[in-house]
Amino acid sequence: MTVEIDPATVPELGVILRTNKLGKVRVLDVVCDQGHRLVEVLQIPGRGRFALGIDTTMIHLHGKAPHWWWSPKRGKYAISHGGRWLGLWVDKSDVEIETVNGRQLHNRFTFTCRGKHCSQEITLPWLREKLALGHRRIVYTMR
Repeated sequence: MTVEIDPATVPELGVILRTNKLGKVRVLDVVCDQGHRLVEVLQIPGRGRFALGIDTTMIHLHGKAPHWWWSPKRGKYAISHGGRWLGLWVDKSDVEIETVNGRQLHNRFTFTCRGKHCSQEITLPWLREKLALGHRRIVYTMR
C-alpha cells in the first residue's frame, strides 16, 4: 500500500474544503521564506494526518525517459511538467520503489511553493518529527 494518494479521492477533504474548515484541521504549515505554502498537514477526522502540496518529484525509471511522476489516480507513471497535487498519509509506512539506482525508500518528495518560485525536498520522517515536536508553522529557509 502506498502513502501517496490523489487528494480528489479523499471525500472528507472535499467536505473540509467546501465548508471552509481547512484552517481548523491544519496541524502543520510549512512555508517558504516568502510565506508561500510548500506543504500543509491536516488532521482528517476518522482517517489520520494527511500532508498536501504540489509535488514536483522526478523519478528516473529503468529504460524509460526521465521526468516521470507516479500518478496514484491512474495507478501508473506519467509525465507531468507542472507537478501535481499530492496527498500523503503521514502515519502510513514508507514504501520501497524500483529506480535506476535499485530499490529505494520512497518517502522523499519535492514540493514547490504555491508562489512557484522555489522547491524543497521534504521527507515523511522530517514531517513526522516536526509533528511530534508540536510545531504548527515552519518557515523553511532555502539553502
